[in-house]
Amino acid sequence: MSHVFPRHTESAPPVAAGCHLIGSPGKRCPDASGGAAVSLLRAAIVACEAADAEREQGVREVLEAAGELAREIVDDCERLEGSPNRIA
Repeated sequence: MSHVFPRHTESAPPVAAGCHLIGSPGKRCPDASGGAAVSLLRAAIVACEAADAEREQGVREVLEAAGELAREIVDDCERLEGSPNRIA
């Protein structure tokens, strides 16, 4: 055991809940060490990255659909170019 920062193995360590620590008797106190805040921030970053990835996937799907439509239009125009029913 250190005299500067005592550690007791008999008692349960506090549990992090959001930005608070909950001790064994149920006492809540703010976590001023930044550990809980960092873990919450990391969760928010992961959620934002997931939302960005989903948005980028949606954009890719729209661009692919637009590209397919554009190819169909070009193919139709090329087919009509040699057709006698072509619109001038």
